[in-house]
Amino acid sequence: MRQYPRDYARRREEIAGGSCERLPLEEALVFTRRSQASLLALDEALERLVTTGRASMAGLWKMKFFGGLSIEEIAEVLETSPRNG
Repeated sequence: MRQYPRDYARRREEIAGGSCERLPLEEALVFTRRSQASLLALDEALERLVTTGRASMAGLWKMKFFGGLSIEEIAEVLETSPRNG
């Protein structure tokens, strides 16, 4: 699911050819020209989690940011209890 906005952001970045600034994730969720760098940074971070053997952590973040699930909802899906603080 995240491939579509990621690929779009990559194409736009190639066309723009400019430097990109990092934004808070809340701003990156509103997909604009300004936020495409943040989307790419998020995608790269998720890929790093997978390649460093933390695929389950990447899955949690995908459910949180791409699926819009709360910590409690993620815990329910995974049939576990949410970690406190």
